[in-house]
Amino acid sequence: MKVSICTITYNHEKYVAAALTSFFQQKVNFDFEVIVSDDCSTDNTVHIVEAFAVKYPNQVKIIRHHSNIGMMANFKEALDACSGQYIALCEGDDYWIDNNKLQRQVDLLDARPEISICFHKAKLLFDNVAPFEFGDINKATKEITTFSDLVKGNYIHTPTVVYRNYLFGKYPLSFLKFKFGDWPLHLLNAEHGDILFIPEELAVYRITHSGAWSTKKTVAKIEHTLNFLKAIRHHFSLAHREQFDNSINSYFKYLIKLQFSSFAFRKAIRNLVCFFRFLITKT
Repeated sequence: MKVSICTITYNHEKYVAAALTSFFQQKVNFDFEVIVSDDCSTDNTVHIVEAFAVKYPNQVKIIRHHSNIGMMANFKEALDACSGQYIALCEGDDYWIDNNKLQRQVDLLDARPEISICFHKAKLLFDNVAPFEFGDINKATKEITTFSDLVKGNYIHTPTVVYRNYLFGKYPLSFLKFKFGDWPLHLLNAEHGDILFIPEELAVYRITHSGAWSTKKTVAKIEHTLNFLKAIRHHFSLAHREQFDNSINSYFKYLIKLQFSSFAFRKAIRNLVCFFRFLITKT
């Protein structure tokens, strides 16, 4: 199998048909499979996916959970089921808008073995959410970036990425407690090669009220990011831990600055103490 398209769903009955349709509109010269892992949806999501499985019985594979296991555990289940040489990500509420997207990315990965991840820009869609300043995370993205760039913050929207499968072992279970799914995945892959960027909008990234990350407040995001970076750094090579430490230092300083400027002195002092403890205890 050349490509596995990895899709997670939860109550996506309004969206999932668009996602699946965009997969099968791809113009490709290779075989691909679609892995859909559903986290016990209570709407018609599974029925819609099953209809596609009837139409494409050799390509659509459904993983059904009969109780809710959570987004991250569902994501891991989907990843573990992917057998392709490459994995393309697209959650059930996003979709692709260029029919040559997948072929272009696969051709680039085939031609350039030093690349571990290929991604592109995304078009943002605010769905029943008042538009807010999300920012263009790819405004200054270079054609080639590396692990040292990615550890500073995730600049890859989920439905834009295709990466080489089997560069590392199983997705670590300890990562599941964090609200990031794709960022640690990209970091694990980026240890094994460079990251190639296509500066074109080839997919739609949908922002909804239920968004697990995009709707969180800035301070909450930074605190979660700090806890995440401190917890996962030991899963990576010694050569990359200094890069982790530099990123952690930057996030600590930014958080403390925000809290002092908002008169949240108690929290700022607490985080300042945590910062110095981290500097003392890191190995």
